[in-house]
Amino acid sequence: MLLQGVTLRGISNETRLKNQARVRIEEGLKKLGLIALPEVPDWQEDYVYITRFGSDVHKLYNAVNEPSEANLDRIHGAVSGSSVVVQEQNKLKEVLELVNELHEVVSDLAPGED
Repeated sequence: MLLQGVTLRGISNETRLKNQARVRIEEGLKKLGLIALPEVPDWQEDYVYITRFGSDVHKLYNAVNEPSEANLDRIHGAVSGSSVVVQEQNKLKEVLELVNELHEVVSDLAPGED
């Protein structure tokens, strides 16, 4: 979930955020389970996206920045409307159905209790 695009204006009296200030901001966000994308900027006026760590937005950002076959599928799913997550959920449903069927078969084969 994307929370919002923001600037960090007002975080300090300087227009340029020094390294220690950026680290403190990143740590503060991390404690809240948030992450700045692409990163906490050097300048207060630069926009940054704030999202939940591990969210679909974060995963999509990583997919764009770390090319691979799996990430290409994630990007394609994001822009085409067919999500990799939906495909994974469908596979899990199929596995659950097979496990339930196996459980029924084993129950039928187990000796009955008197």
